[in-house]
Amino acid sequence: MVKQAEAAAGVPRASWVVLGGLVALVAAILGFNMVALKFALVDAGPFTVQALAAVAASSVFFTLAVLQRAPLRLERAQIPAAFGAGMALTVGSAVLVAAGVERVSAGVASLLMSMTPVITLALSALLLGERTTPLGVLGVAAGFAGVAVVAFTTDRSVAAELLGVLFMVMGAGAWSSGIIIMRRFAQDIVPSTFVAWQTLFGIPVLFVLAYVVEGFVLEWGVVFVLAVLYAGVFSKGTSFFLQLRIVRLGTATTASLTAFLLPVFGTLAGVIVLGETVRIGQVIGGAIILAGVGLVLRARDGVRTPLPQTPAA
Repeated sequence: MVKQAEAAAGVPRASWVVLGGLVALVAAILGFNMVALKFALVDAGPFTVQALAAVAASSVFFTLAVLQRAPLRLERAQIPAAFGAGMALTVGSAVLVAAGVERVSAGVASLLMSMTPVITLALSALLLGERTTPLGVLGVAAGFAGVAVVAFTTDRSVAAELLGVLFMVMGAGAWSSGIIIMRRFAQDIVPSTFVAWQTLFGIPVLFVLAYVVEGFVLEWGVVFVLAVLYAGVFSKGTSFFLQLRIVRLGTATTASLTAFLLPVFGTLAGVIVLGETVRIGQVIGGAIILAGVGLVLRARDGVRTPLPQTPAA
């Protein structure tokens, strides 16, 4: 009976494990990136940090594409997708999030990035024609209920840092736009090639802004270099690569569910790296968030739009 149900759904049970694992992994990378950014931003401004991180990410993934013998050239029709994703993810979201992290705590920053599923849901319905099921709606509601519980236990006053809050919400919107672009236009691009090009397209813009806005002033040090490498190779590079995989397995809204887990991993990063304490409300909220993620993942087949097959990276 179970096998028949899985066959009817068109997705084997193992795929739920893979998709859920990818969502959790991306959330962990991005959650710990909030702490890495705080270390890097001590010695440089947001544009400078993200420009250097983009160089690291693009270099790694062009190398990976060469080792995989993947095509390095983009077709003319693929260039707008890579460029658009670069502006939304490498430039827009990355800089806005870094500017927000400067002004709010890592935990609050992670919490505010949980706005991404709501924005993505609206954009997906408007631009992609995706719909959700009652189970998916329940999952989204549960996720934000958990976010609310975590919010009530935070030690920082979000209202006192309106500019940082605004930057984080705008960063979530830019991230959602990047997800929509990948979902709609980037299906025929090898993931490693796509990540390499979309970060490369963002590099000139970031360096120009870093010079004009910040004077490209920075203090080199071991901690700064390690933080920038983490932001580039893992957060800006690996997470984008995995996000593209998630988009191909599910819907754009499913891919954005990584934001639901950000408060959990942001809190964990604070405990491990910064020695922050965890309140019982954060534990309860994290459990509710995980339940919401599970519900939406389970409901995803009812709203999934068939995707063309792409070569494995």
